[in-house]
Amino acid sequence: MPKDVQRDVPVLPTWRSAQTYVAVYLPWNVNGTYDAILQQRSRITNYYMATLKNTTHGSGAYLNESDPFNPDWRHTFYGCDYDKFLVIKDGYDPDKLLYGSTAVGGGRWKEDAEGRLCPVD
Repeated sequence: MPKDVQRDVPVLPTWRSAQTYVAVYLPWNVNGTYDAILQQRSRITNYYMATLKNTTHGSGAYLNESDPFNPDWRHTFYGCDYDKFLVIKDGYDPDKLLYGSTAVGGGRWKEDAEGRLCPVD
């Protein structure tokens, strides 16, 4: 891909020069309880991913293969380019209809207890 096109692809800038890729997976008990699944999910987010973040300064994650519960998703997935990508997204989606919880603009919405999307404003 030409370098001028690469600048506008919404990924964390450090991915353009990354030399190593690490993924964290934990086994799931298919017969486990929902609480057990939540514990595993929390363990990934709050222990493994936090440890990786603390030891790999300046690194980040790729949106489609990442921890969707990462509290710092804007920086982890998009870095300093998030605001630029938000302007681009708003140009194509001025009514703010397209949604992904960790996609650009995802912080404008939240799910209520019944799973409905509600504007944060």
